[in-house]
Amino acid sequence: MDGQHQGLIDLMNRVFDRNEAGASKAEILRIVDELGAAVVDHFSAEEAFMRSIEYDGIEVHRQTHKRLLTQYGAYRQEIADTDGPCPAKFFSFLKMWLASHICGIDAKYGAVAAESVDRLSA
Repeated sequence: MDGQHQGLIDLMNRVFDRNEAGASKAEILRIVDELGAAVVDHFSAEEAFMRSIEYDGIEVHRQTHKRLLTQYGAYRQEIADTDGPCPAKFFSFLKMWLASHICGIDAKYGAVAAESVDRLSA
């Protein structure tokens, strides 16, 4: 999952960098869509992994994923519908997602995964 997280961070940084450079709306939307597709793939892989380790908090985690995707879709639409650069609140959302979801919520199932590995190697 860490490799996927790094890929998502790289895409987030690309959106920010291209936005700051004044890239076209079409280019920005291509990267935003690429990020969105990567997020969907990541969430699917993450949920499959949680099932494989029998993580108790999977349903709460799935609901969090659903909310994040809904918010992401709303921001994507706002970006498409407005002139000018991406709104600052989109980048605040991405930063919040990084801080709370990847570094916080995902760490919870990481601990369960470590325990699962310990049991298998014992």
